[in-house]
Amino acid sequence: MCGTDVHDIPMADQILLPFDIWTNRAHCIMLHKQEIISANCLEKILTGLGKLENLVEKGNFSLDPEKEDVHINVEDFITEDQGAEGGGRMHIGRSRNDQTACDMRLYLRSSCLKLFFAVKNFTSALLLQADENAESVMPGFTHYQPAMVTSWGHWLCSYIQGLCRDLEGLHSHFPWSIEIRSELLLFLEHFGPH
Repeated sequence: MCGTDVHDIPMADQILLPFDIWTNRAHCIMLHKQEIISANCLEKILTGLGKLENLVEKGNFSLDPEKEDVHINVEDFITEDQGAEGGGRMHIGRSRNDQTACDMRLYLRSSCLKLFFAVKNFTSALLLQADENAESVMPGFTHYQPAMVTSWGHWLCSYIQGLCRDLEGLHSHFPWSIEIRSELLLFLEHFGPH
């Protein structure tokens, strides 16, 4: 039978589940504010989404591969838990393609922010080591000056500079001020204001 060799592999949409819950929550609140769904309907949907979110956070909910995708899984959960009034009205005025694009954008944003803070923490640790080893002499090497005297701290700073460029690339997707970046990277703490 076709597909049986990968049947036990979790659906790729599983990573979108928390974000799909968020987008459904926001969309349904908007539907209520626009008087498209009732307060009772909104309450049912939000209650069901809250239950689903708790199950997902505890690792007690997996997508059913027999259902088309994450959206159908969520809609069916709400319908089974809260009735057709809830699940059947969650997607009014929005296509699955719109929902997928929004889920993916939130997932990518979350992933970029996690990566940003991991790189930031690593950079901060290197910066502390560089500060502590500013006087630790070691041989350096450039294209023109082999065995040029440098310090372990200076050498670490060369990597910090590259990581900061990487942070800038991630930052370009989610702008923050220079002051916030400096604070996050502990620049002001270690080197004082410029």
